[in-house]
Amino acid sequence: DGAAGEGLGPGVGEDGRDMRWHAHALRTLAAARGPEAGMALTWPQLEGLGLEGLVARLLGRRGHMLAHRVCALHGLPTAPALEAWARCKVDAALEGGEAAADATFGAICETLDAHPGARVSHAVVAQHAYRRGARALARRLLARERRPAAQVPLLLTMSEHAEALRRAVESCDPDLAHL
Repeated sequence: DGAAGEGLGPGVGEDGRDMRWHAHALRTLAAARGPEAGMALTWPQLEGLGLEGLVARLLGRRGHMLAHRVCALHGLPTAPALEAWARCKVDAALEGGEAAADATFGAICETLDAHPGARVSHAVVAQHAYRRGARALARRLLARERRPAAQVPLLLTMSEHAEALRRAVESCDPDLAHL
């Protein structure tokens, strides 16, 4: 029962599901050791690290695409990988001026819209943009957020009180109107 109870997954059993899971884990290990990530990782290390730990390390190395693929392959939430990628795109756009911000906005929206099941919050990315000084980009990203409960607090932080009140009233949520 190699990985049972160690955060990596089920042990090898009689049915094909366990073997399939281990095949996916071996593919993941090979990808982590490949040139894209370049991690010198062994099976026992992967067992100890767990898939969530591997994803966290990949994100720390800006291996967003591989982290996303690992999450999708193993049924883990893909939102953290997509959010980390979007935050890196915002950071890169800060160096390129207005044209880069427009291109970044388009790339972020296109990618996040292509993964609706991931439920990535545009407000999280907008908050990062605002904190990094990209106020216009933050406003544009926040306009894409579907949940007023995520929009209103950031709008208040950005001193956009009239817009925050308008969105709170439109949501018909009395708790938001009283923020």
